[in-house]
Amino acid sequence: MACEKYKLDREIKFCDDVDMGALDAVLINAADIKKYTASSEVGEFNVFTAIELVSSAKGYKVFDARKNPFTGSSFGHVEGEIVDKTSKTIQFVVREQGAEGAKVVQQLGGGGYVMVLRTRNSEFEIIGKNSPLYLTDKTKSITEGEGGWTVTMSTEETVVGNFLFDTDYETTLATYEALTETA
Repeated sequence: MACEKYKLDREIKFCDDVDMGALDAVLINAADIKKYTASSEVGEFNVFTAIELVSSAKGYKVFDARKNPFTGSSFGHVEGEIVDKTSKTIQFVVREQGAEGAKVVQQLGGGGYVMVLRTRNSEFEIIGKNSPLYLTDKTKSITEGEGGWTVTMSTEETVVGNFLFDTDYETTLATYEALTETA
């Protein structure tokens, strides 16, 4: 018998006014996460009400200054031998071109990360919870007025999506913003 949490339990609805895309994100060193607090709502196996960081750790805001932030990001299906996975690729631009920009990009290559992406449709998606994001590509552009490092981070997770949600949008936004404060 199949696991009940994967049984379809509602209609799949079409919304003609969906506002896709991302506004900004918080990037956290995966090693700095102490625990995730799961939602107590029945059937919400992929919803978390909090992310607790270890002492003195914090996440860092990621702003992508392009007209369409996080362009190049994608999610896809990966066929597995035992379980299928979802490939997740996040792309953003680090605008600094000099020594500071190079330092940031170099640091991103040093470990695994979790990203909480704040979307235009008022959701907070957690990417890298089950398998951290790693730097997979970095490209420097020196185009006048548009230069910087295009950074690509990728992972494959067995869960299609994990989300941060606690009570309502305002409460969740406060939880999201608190991730950038030292624990």
